[in-house]
Amino acid sequence: SADLIPSVRDVLAVSGSVAARDARGGTAPQRVAEQLAKVRETTAALRLTLQP
Repeated sequence: SADLIPSVRDVLAVSGSVAARDARGGTAPQRVAEQLAKVRETTAALRLTLQP
């Protein structure tokens, strides 16, 4: 809509919507990076405990 100012359009865009979800477990790039780091850390620890 022409009535929406650019800053509102940015938030309503897919990338803006994803980035806005920056709570724990959210979809913001920083949160996804944190989640991936935790998964990698947990996986590495499990591999160490499960090795014969």
